[in-house]
Amino acid sequence: MGRDTEDNISKLITNYDDLKFFTKQLLSWYKKNKRDFPWRKKSIDHYKIIISEILLQKTQALTIEEFYPKFIKEFPNWQSIIDVNEYDLVEFLYPVGLSQRKGRLIKEISSIVKINSCKIPSDYDELMAIKGIGDYLASAILVLCFDQKLPLIDINYARLVSRYFAIPISRDLRRAKKIKQIAEVLTNTENIKASDLNFAIIDFSSVICLAKQTVCEKCILCSKCSKYKYI
Repeated sequence: MGRDTEDNISKLITNYDDLKFFTKQLLSWYKKNKRDFPWRKKSIDHYKIIISEILLQKTQALTIEEFYPKFIKEFPNWQSIIDVNEYDLVEFLYPVGLSQRKGRLIKEISSIVKINSCKIPSDYDELMAIKGIGDYLASAILVLCFDQKLPLIDINYARLVSRYFAIPISRDLRRAKKIKQIAEVLTNTENIKASDLNFAIIDFSSVICLAKQTVCEKCILCSKCSKYKYI
């Protein structure tokens, strides 16, 4: 992290005890309340992780929770994706929405895997070079498959960070520079597993720090939350 970035962060986070409180409380909450989705099992392989992340794009997790086992049963590995006709894959994906987009992306990744000894690239730039992969999916693959320390900023993640650290709301929170800077600091905190913290933030903001009906009375962060001070 460069000096200019450090200076900018110091202006955003005036009290690093608040940051430590944020991560400690969320990880403690997550340990007791994490959502037990099948794609979060420690034993699953890279293929199943990547498939889950693609299926989850712009689709509710509860919908994918029901569909995911059916997909894995029908297509258990990359070879099964390589073998299937794209039209048939898209048809199978129809119940979860964006079937053409997701089908094309799954097939595109399978073609890369095929020429890469059945392995997915572990480099950000290589992943971004694959047609259809964006920043979030590339980061998710690196975090969940290769244990790299990167933030996974979806709208829920961005909302929680913006409220807690008093970052003004922009048109697209996920791309706000200040959100990204703080997320990088959070993720690179020593002795913190990036996947656990990312899931903790995403789960907490999906259950407690909701977009419209927040549950502030049950919030473990409210004593230091910037937004709560003005409610």
